[in-house]
Amino acid sequence: MAVVMTENNAGDYKIIELSQFTWSRTPLRMAVNGNPGFYLLHKDGRLEFKHGLFWNEGEILKAYFEMNYLS
Repeated sequence: MAVVMTENNAGDYKIIELSQFTWSRTPLRMAVNGNPGFYLLHKDGRLEFKHGLFWNEGEILKAYFEMNYLS
């Protein structure tokens, strides 16, 4: 799933578009030093690299809801 978000002047993010068609064929999209994973940007500005094979879109959406609605 593709998620398009925008940020307002107060730093709040809003989802403005969702699409189920992203042409994703594999969970491997990024690797750092040969280790697959993705970067997660926390609200405090900290960047965390999460190791493993993930469907990036699913993890991004999961993190968004955990940080904004489920915590």
